[in-house]
Amino acid sequence: MDLTQKNGVEVILNDEHLELKISENIEIDKKLPGEKRNMMQLIDKNHNKLDRFNRDSIPRTPLSFSQERLWFIDRLEGSIQYHLPVVLRLKGNLDKDALLYSLQTIIDRHEVLRTVFREEDGKAYQSIYTNGGWHLQLVEGSKYSEDINSLKSYIEEVVKSPFDLSNDYPVRGSLISLGGQEYVLVITMHHIASDAWSISIIVKEVVELYNSFVEGCEAGLAPLPLQYADYAVWQRNYLQGDILDKKISYWKQKLEGLMPLQLPTDYCRPSVRGTRGASSAFRINKELSGWLLELGRQQEASLFMVLLAAFKVLLHRYSGQQDISVGTS
Repeated sequence: MDLTQKNGVEVILNDEHLELKISENIEIDKKLPGEKRNMMQLIDKNHNKLDRFNRDSIPRTPLSFSQERLWFIDRLEGSIQYHLPVVLRLKGNLDKDALLYSLQTIIDRHEVLRTVFREEDGKAYQSIYTNGGWHLQLVEGSKYSEDINSLKSYIEEVVKSPFDLSNDYPVRGSLISLGGQEYVLVITMHHIASDAWSISIIVKEVVELYNSFVEGCEAGLAPLPLQYADYAVWQRNYLQGDILDKKISYWKQKLEGLMPLQLPTDYCRPSVRGTRGASSAFRINKELSGWLLELGRQQEASLFMVLLAAFKVLLHRYSGQQDISVGTS
C-alpha cells in the first residue's frame, strides 16, 4: 500500500514492514527528519488503528483471543478459579439507592460487564444486554453479626458460585446487612470480562458516582469512546493470515522441547487437577526491592521477570530435595 510520495521520499506499507523509496537527487540527511514525522502520522492514521465498529456491520461480535481461552476452559471444566472477588466492610449511614445507582451506572457504562457469551455452530460470540437490567442482591444478614465464621463461609459460597456465562452478567453483587449501620459488599467478577488491574478503576468510579448521587450533581466521568468489543473486533481483523502465522511460529520455536514445570512439594501431584491452593506472604526491605528494580532496568526486564529468574535458580539448586526453606536476610 502506497501511503505517500512527497519531497522525493515514497513511503510504502508492505504487510507489517515500512519501506522507503528515495530519489537519487535528494539530500537524505536533510529530508528524512521531516519525513519521519509524516510517516509517524500516516502510520497512526492508516495502520492498525483501533476504532469503534458499527454494531450493525457484523451479525456476531467475536470474542477476543483471551476471552475465547477462558470460554473454552469454562466449557471444559468450569472456571471458578477465574473469579475475581472484592469484599468491602462498610460502616455508617449507607445510602443504598446511591450504591445501586453507582453499580448500575458502571455496568451500563462498560459493555463488557453486561456481556454474555452465546454459542452458534460450536463458535462463541458476544451478546450485550441492554442498559438497566443488572440487580444488586440485598441480603438480611443480622444472624452473621456475631458469627464471623458463618459470615466467611457465606461469602465464600457467594464468591465460588459458578457463573453461567451464556446467561449471567459476568459481575454480580451482594450487599449483606449485618444490622445497625454495618454492611458487607461482595462484588464478584469473572475474568472473562475484567481483571485485577481494573478493580481500582471500578472502585474509583463507584466513589465518584456515589458522591455525585448523594450531592445531587453530575459525575465527572469522561465518556468512553471505545468498548472491549471494539478491541475484540480489531484484534480478530489484525491477527490473521501471515501475521498470525508468524506469531504462532515464534512461540512454537520458543516452547519447542520444553517440559512442564515440576515443583518440588510435600505431596504428590493428584491425578485430577484441582483449584485448591494457598498463598504465603512475606516482606522484603526497601533497599532490596530497590536493588531488584534497578537490576530489572539494567537488563530491560520487569520485576516479575527478575523474580522468576531467581525462582528458577532456587528450583535448580534444590531440585531433588523435599524440604525447601525460602527466606530473606
